Amino acid sequence: MPTIVTVDAAWDTGVTLDATELRRVDTAMFLGDGTANGVRGGIVRHGDTSLAVTVNGSDQITVQPGAFVVPAATGLGVYRGALSAATAPTGIAARNGTNPRIDLVVIQVGTGSVATVKTIEGNPSATPSAPALPAQHIELGRLNVPKVGGGAVTVDSTWRAYATALGGTVPVETSARLPGSGNQKGQRAIALDTGRTWEWSGTSWTEVGGWVDVTNVNFPNLPLNGAGSAGRYVVHGRTVHARIRGAVAGAAGPIFMDLPVPASTAMGTGLATFLDGSAVALNNGTGTTAGIPTLVNANQVQFVSVASPGPLWAATVPHTWKNLDSITVNLTYERA
Repeated sequence: MPTIVTVDAAWDTGVTLDATELRRVDTAMFLGDGTANGVRGGIVRHGDTSLAVTVNGSDQITVQPGAFVVPAATGLGVYRGALSAATAPTGIAARNGTNPRIDLVVIQVGTGSVATVKTIEGNPSATPSAPALPAQHIELGRLNVPKVGGGAVTVDSTWRAYATALGGTVPVETSARLPGSGNQKGQRAIALDTGRTWEWSGTSWTEVGGWVDVTNVNFPNLPLNGAGSAGRYVVHGRTVHARIRGAVAGAAGPIFMDLPVPASTAMGTGLATFLDGSAVALNNGTGTTAGIPTLVNANQVQFVSVASPGPLWAATVPHTWKNLDSITVNLTYERA
């Protein structure tokens, strides 16, 4: 068969790799950033204090030991390194006499010699913003530096980014720091402040096992009043649990409800409750009655009366629907 191209591979007998080739080979170990051979760089999180930044009352910065991965220029791989011991306390740049600022504590690689742990000073302002992070740098923390006499310097660690092994879960400090781009479908991330896990659907992050709010759920043939409908659902594997409530204005025919997540052919279990808004006692004497949701298709359920088995809920079943009535639906089913 014809050879299309040859490349140098690590550990092959007789192959010698230069620095650039070694950096490119190292990209095979880390989670990508969505570009060809691109890597999501950052801190290697061996523990909670990996490359952690602290500031004492004398404005002295200390960086704890830890490992790091810094992307090189596009297509040129990654730099790997480690700070073996905590840095000696080092003073920040002098404070401004009028305004606060935000400084970055960073690691810079790719200067042709050694990696550098340093600060990048921000511009003083009444409403300061952090300076841009240059290429071949990773951020270890942000310093909120008050003006002279403005109090203590504080460290904001929520912007720290973490390198992740290929196939691993991306740690982020908070869910607000979930990566906005370069994600592969199915990629997972964990928010360190809450321990909650998120998954990239291909277009957005969805909390794994988290309840999702839904509004304006459609009830065909069951007009809703101004309060509309609302509810929540959660997906565990292929199982969906949902609870939806609608405020009714009347009814015009057989009553359906659109599902928040499409179902398979297995309906599972469920219960619908009708509440008479005028508190007129129904045949159970409480002003409420129940129905069983039944699957019509992958996207809809219909309701069968419990009090009088068989009849489907409609304009006059289980009661003549009118304004101020309500319907509450609880479902458990298998998603499509």
